[in-house]
Amino acid sequence: MGIQLALPPGYASPIWPAAGVALVALLTWGHRIWPGIFFGSFLTNALVVGQPEALLSGLWSAWLVPLAIASGATLQGLFGAWLLAYKRRWQLATLGEILQLMGKGALLSSVVAASIGQVTLSLAGVNPPGVALTGWLTWWTGDAMGVALLSPFILLWANRPGRSRLLWTGLTMVMLVAGLLWSTQQIASSQRSRVGLELQRQSDVLAAAVQSRTDHYLNSLTGLAQIFRSSEHVSRLEFHRAASELLQEMPGLRALEWVPRVAHQERLAMEEKASSELGRAFHFTVQGPDGKMIPAPPTAFYYPIYYLEPLEGNERALGYAPGSHPGREAAMTRAMVSGRTSLSDVLSLVQSKNGKSFLAFRAVRHADGTMMGYVLAVIDANSVLSGALNAIAQSPLQMSAQDKASQQYFLPPPSEDFDTGQGLWVERSLSSGGREWLLRFHYPDYYVLTQANAGLWLILVGGLLLVSVVGCTVLLVTGQAFVIGKQVRLRTRELEQANQRIRERERFLGSLVENLPLTLQVKNADDLTYVQVNRAAEDLLGRSRDQLIDSSDRDLLPEAEAEATIASDRAAIHSGRLQLVDKEAFTTPNGVRWLRTRKVPLCDDEQQVRHLLILREDITEALINEDQVRELNRALSERNHELAEVNQRLEQLSRIDALTQLVNRRIFDQELEEEWLRCARQSQPLTVLMIDIDFFKRFNDSAGHLEGDRCLQQVAFLLMSSVRRAGDVVARYGGEEFAMILPGSGLLEAKGLANKIQANIRQAAIRHPDSPISSWVTLSIGIASGYPSGDLKGVKPLLEQADKALYQAKEGGRDRYQCVQVEGQRQKVF
Repeated sequence: MGIQLALPPGYASPIWPAAGVALVALLTWGHRIWPGIFFGSFLTNALVVGQPEALLSGLWSAWLVPLAIASGATLQGLFGAWLLAYKRRWQLATLGEILQLMGKGALLSSVVAASIGQVTLSLAGVNPPGVALTGWLTWWTGDAMGVALLSPFILLWANRPGRSRLLWTGLTMVMLVAGLLWSTQQIASSQRSRVGLELQRQSDVLAAAVQSRTDHYLNSLTGLAQIFRSSEHVSRLEFHRAASELLQEMPGLRALEWVPRVAHQERLAMEEKASSELGRAFHFTVQGPDGKMIPAPPTAFYYPIYYLEPLEGNERALGYAPGSHPGREAAMTRAMVSGRTSLSDVLSLVQSKNGKSFLAFRAVRHADGTMMGYVLAVIDANSVLSGALNAIAQSPLQMSAQDKASQQYFLPPPSEDFDTGQGLWVERSLSSGGREWLLRFHYPDYYVLTQANAGLWLILVGGLLLVSVVGCTVLLVTGQAFVIGKQVRLRTRELEQANQRIRERERFLGSLVENLPLTLQVKNADDLTYVQVNRAAEDLLGRSRDQLIDSSDRDLLPEAEAEATIASDRAAIHSGRLQLVDKEAFTTPNGVRWLRTRKVPLCDDEQQVRHLLILREDITEALINEDQVRELNRALSERNHELAEVNQRLEQLSRIDALTQLVNRRIFDQELEEEWLRCARQSQPLTVLMIDIDFFKRFNDSAGHLEGDRCLQQVAFLLMSSVRRAGDVVARYGGEEFAMILPGSGLLEAKGLANKIQANIRQAAIRHPDSPISSWVTLSIGIASGYPSGDLKGVKPLLEQADKALYQAKEGGRDRYQCVQVEGQRQKVF
């Protein structure tokens, strides 16, 4: 059935029942059935697309297409079954179930085989060009319709539904499909007739255009011939002017020539005159057997080409006798006898773009009727056909043009299958210039089939879609009884479950309200009597629920307090919004309690306040606890402040030397490592100064330790006042020894600082009671400078070099400085 309904182009079927069978088989027996689907599809397509004899001969190309199509069909079935989760039991009684089968099983999964099949047919050259999309749509529609029409009934039969359901749906589908097939056959015949009429109409229009164009070119020679009739002598210049105008006006004219009738006794004079006018030798010529031009043999009369436009590129034709060629001689004879323009047969000339041209001859006679000569035009065949060719340039219509007498094409067939009889074609005969032409117009087979089946495809697909919709409707209607019964049972069960949930929710809410740690009271908005209370309200008011219901605050509270409470309730009801009282006194049987109260008006659907919800929280203990917590927080804040001051002092002591108020050695080491890495990143120098007080032990022994401490403080102050940059670090390194870090400074800056320090210590004039070199305190300084590397390995060597320079300064007599430039493993001492 699917093969019989196959539609060109692409010959895909708009209904392929095998797709539905394959899907049902996979849903029923699972994916293990796929080999059967593959081999069944392969054998079917091998007979339809391939050639059995080619298959038997082992040609791989004959095997490739059926194998690819079979693979696509198998993958499509597996994909559809996977989309449907390999569901085996289908009631097809609900719209959702039917739509799932149609959407996933039919529409979505059918994309697979259509895509693989059309790509394969296009690559293998089975499909004509330009029909891939139409073929894909037909293929996809066929598989989708096969699934939609067949799979529901197989699934119903497999699940054993009622007989009436199968009978009604089956009869409905058979009748609809039969009517649809009959309609498509009638429409296909009508469509093909329409395409044939369209071809007839276009052929008539195009043939008329060719006839008109040809007549236009032939008539152009009449005016040129009239020039020669009306003048005793037409000069070469006059011919040039007249011919140039015609050539410019009619681009299809490749050349215009004057061929006079020359008697033998006039030959020599004519040749000499032409040679003089042209400035080169001119002779009457004919074409020899070898194709070369040779002098024309003697004869009574000659018809040479005497004038020629355009001359450039055509010089070889001057003097040539066109009548020496039999075909052209016949055209000249017809022109002379008929007195009309006569065409030659098809010629291949260099003047034509495609090499195909005609020679048009027009005889010119004297007033007495004797022959004067011929005007000759070279007409390009493409120009004659240009109107028709332009009209069909963007059309599938093909055309050829042939001279009947010579059987020569001046417009060859555009394709190999032009004359094979495939498609539709018509012939039109034209008579022009004494020649009979045959014009053939052809619609290719793929175009005829496409046009003939365009509407058919839509009708067939639309009809199949309608059949599918009707089938689905029948399935849905026949399954409604089952669905309604199932839904009634389901709704009943759901209602029972909902009632059970409501009862459980009511019990939960009742328990929640009853055990709420807040007092809950609900009053009637009209008379403010209690309609609901919880256990906490009973405890607060000292009354049972039965005593509280239908009573008011006048029955429970002192008069003044009751009136104040009632007034507050009325105000809350009147506002219609939440009212909050952070703290209010409330008299209870156990004494006065402090409460935080919230009053919420409760409205009905008409926004009328019907009840007042009152929530009260006992905050008496909380107020007492607040005072205690406030006192504890104050004490804790004081202790935290004291602790922060102690921590600050400890932090200061851990960084600063207590005596000199300089950073200590630990901080110095940290700062040195940080500045080392920073200078390494920025490619800057780093300089370290080691400073020692000369003969400080003698100072202590002579002046005492108190004076020694004072001396250390003075030196520390002088060192700090000597530096100006924020990044420079001054530290007490130990005992009477100090250290400085100068990031970004080299030896030149360090020397300047050392001189400044020496000058400042001398200006301070700190007396030294026991120095062998001076009466005043002096300093020895060691300086080491270098460019840090990317790691910390060079920090220790830099310190060692600074310390070594310090000892060299001491050995050199003290009260001086010594410099070391560190360069890798080398040192330069200054």
